[in-house]
Amino acid sequence: MVKSKTIYNYLFYISYFLIVCYSYLGQIDMFKNPLSIISKVSLLLLFLSFILQIKKYSKNEIIISSFLIICSFANIFFAKDFTFFKIILIILCLKDVDLNKLIKYDFIFRIIILFIIFSSLNLGFCKDELFYDVDIVKHSLGFRNPNILGMYSFLMCLEFIYLNWKKMNILKYSIMFIFILVLNKYIMCKTSLIMFFLSVIIKILFDFNKKIFDYKFVKKIICNSYVIFFVLTIIFWSLYYFNFPIGNSINQILSNRLFNISYHFFNSKVSLFGSTLDDILTLDSFYIYSLLSFGIINFIILFILIKKMFNESFASNDRSLIYVFLLLAFYGFSERLLFSADYNAFICFLSLALFKKIKRGEEND
Repeated sequence: MVKSKTIYNYLFYISYFLIVCYSYLGQIDMFKNPLSIISKVSLLLLFLSFILQIKKYSKNEIIISSFLIICSFANIFFAKDFTFFKIILIILCLKDVDLNKLIKYDFIFRIIILFIIFSSLNLGFCKDELFYDVDIVKHSLGFRNPNILGMYSFLMCLEFIYLNWKKMNILKYSIMFIFILVLNKYIMCKTSLIMFFLSVIIKILFDFNKKIFDYKFVKKIICNSYVIFFVLTIIFWSLYYFNFPIGNSINQILSNRLFNISYHFFNSKVSLFGSTLDDILTLDSFYIYSLLSFGIINFIILFILIKKMFNESFASNDRSLIYVFLLLAFYGFSERLLFSADYNAFICFLSLALFKKIKRGEEND
């Protein structure tokens, strides 16, 4: 049973949802300025939450936390980016937070935000920006671009499956399918559509073969999946860079993302603590972005956290969490969703790699 929340838990929830709020509602003119200020204050609240609960940390946890904070400050200094700092700060504030309940709150909050944005769109407070891809017209429906809405909708489906892990049925799959299909009619985001079908297929496979994790080679592949996908990304890019036909085909499938990787490889540098990336071309690949923007040291730290989180999930037979992070690994080819702390509440589960007695609430599996 989960005990009553302490002050630093309240500080965490307030600051986290203010950050999420700014990420989505900050694009509406009437909310932009006040939410921009509040989002900066929310980082201070997060830091205060972390400071207040340090006394509950063990000596090893204090040492590791201090090291992570130092690395995140180094990234701010060299890359002029607060993304990695935000990730680490959120993770460090979760020693005594019910993570399953956090996902439940996040799902409800996303529904509210979606209602506010669509209402603001109908009232004229935000715009439906049009994006053209050859002869295809994509609608943003009040979001910054159609891909963000696609990512948003996929995350909602992923949270819905996670929260209903043992209760999924044809009706619930049908509701998600209708939601994604109707939305995709306007945003034309093939990535979110593909990821939705992949999420359903993998969930059915998990349900069909409950002994799949008994095989050691399956566990090794999944625990090292992010390293495998990083290597595959480099291989795909190499095939494209050296002008192999298959490389050009993969680049087309990934909507020129390999071309964007080439641009950033030759206009940025791989360093220990990251470098500033220009915004002429968007670098969407999670694997390359985390290497260039976060730096080699922080890149390795994050991959160690992921692998340890997978190990903890296998040890507790938490199939739902393994499922989520495996799908996020696939998504990493085309979007840097995993470490977008503003968008992805599942990043909070990386805290399992740091805190042994972290609260999970009622298990989903």
